[in-house]
Amino acid sequence: MSETNAETLQYRFDGPEDAPTLILGPALGTTWHMWDRQIPELTRHWRVFRFDLPGHGGAPAGPAPAVGDLTDR
Repeated sequence: MSETNAETLQYRFDGPEDAPTLILGPALGTTWHMWDRQIPELTRHWRVFRFDLPGHGGAPAGPAPAVGDLTDR
């Protein structure tokens, strides 16, 4: 399942809903797909949360006049 926040964040959960959550962030210049090969093994024990940074993958980019504006996203 994937969802998109109209502002900046595209994310995805995989794995059992009752499992502990593992958060996997992307490297700069990549998408959540960098973890695709590990997901089958990880979801045996975890509910995995992945996301795209603004302007990466399906997450829309927008102007950010300062670094603080980027971190707020």
